[in-house]
Amino acid sequence: MTLITILLIVLGLPAFHFYICIEQQRKYLRRISEGFPGSFTSPTSFLRQIRNLKGSFRFHGRSLQRTMILEYFYRWKTLLQLIPGIPHEERLEIRFPVVQKFWLRMIPAAGNGYHPGEIEINDPEIDDHYVIHSNQPDAARSFLISQGAFPDLRLSQRLDRLEIHQGWGTAEFFFPARRNFGKIHLELLSVWLSRFFSEYETQSRVVLAVTVSSDTRCPYCREALDNSAEKIIQCVQCGAKLHENCWKENKQCTTWGCESSTSSAV
Repeated sequence: MTLITILLIVLGLPAFHFYICIEQQRKYLRRISEGFPGSFTSPTSFLRQIRNLKGSFRFHGRSLQRTMILEYFYRWKTLLQLIPGIPHEERLEIRFPVVQKFWLRMIPAAGNGYHPGEIEINDPEIDDHYVIHSNQPDAARSFLISQGAFPDLRLSQRLDRLEIHQGWGTAEFFFPARRNFGKIHLELLSVWLSRFFSEYETQSRVVLAVTVSSDTRCPYCREALDNSAEKIIQCVQCGAKLHENCWKENKQCTTWGCESSTSSAV
């Protein structure tokens, strides 16, 4: 056996094993998304995933005629963890593009601690399980207790994060494979999320009360409004202030109840 052959074996076998480990993670996303129309992509190369000990696999599809993106993230802490192939961390993101009207974030409550600015909707099952924040609290509360959104909201108890931010509605699960989150769960959840975000967009067009947030951060990206760093504009109808690029990305005002698509410089 030549030296070159030995080197090929020494280097090739670990590389092949690493490939199998990564392919196992990809199979999980393929399995739960089976039946959905769409395509798969890998945001990072195989070599980069091995070097960084982390990666993701992405699915571009549709649910109820809405664009849906699934992305499964995985990470190992050490090379030794690659031997059994089970990632140290894993999470699944389900994203839908939305026309954003207010920022909304719901994360599981950790104990009974105090959370400044927390929104409550007077439902123990939701208030006890989630910490809810928004830059337009009244609008968020109105939406969450509405007949369109409220019944389905009870089904989201398994979520680790539900957020509307920068033109995306995102649901996140930690350790989905270990929690046996499967195809049937994705089918049910994708329908619920599609309806939830559609209801969010629909109600923003019919609501009568317009409330402008006094927050000093951009309501779209949640970054500071600093005219010296980036051009700031305001809605000509309600006066809401945003970064110019954020306005262009959302294509209209972010205030709940305002449908203006016209802005002016501050």
